[in-house]
Amino acid sequence: MTQTKKNKDSINEAYKVFQSGDLKKALSLYLSILDAEPDNLHALNMTGFIFYMLGAYSEGLPIAKRAVALYPDNAYANKALAMHLFKNGEVEDAVTIMKKAISIDKNFIDAYHDLAYILYESGDSENALDCLKEGYKLIKSDFHKAMFDRFLSKLDAAGK
Repeated sequence: MTQTKKNKDSINEAYKVFQSGDLKKALSLYLSILDAEPDNLHALNMTGFIFYMLGAYSEGLPIAKRAVALYPDNAYANKALAMHLFKNGEVEDAVTIMKKAISIDKNFIDAYHDLAYILYESGDSENALDCLKEGYKLIKSDFHKAMFDRFLSKLDAAGK
């Protein structure tokens, strides 16, 4: 489906609102975009992300599933689905899907971090640490270094 200028403008507006921190308004804007363009990957991913940030995991799960159904080779969509699955108690599926996100994009640092999070929260500290170490090798930004260092400190504090 070809994206219209109106939809591009709507996406830009929704993203600006998201960046301002007004998640509920951004969610409303993204849902309107999906009404007009149901297969828009950006809108699907952002809608799922906002639902996740709002703690509305069951509401975000169908959006994340739709994104992966439409775009099975999109690493971000797979990562988002994995996180929604995890928050909905589907740990094994979450691990499998997060590993798929990593296989799609071996340099997707956030997926390594989030897989480690899922493993750690599920009681598998050893594999979480291995995953963090693997992702740590890929770090190129201070942001990601700080994110991974915080997690590693958490594991150290827990004696893992």
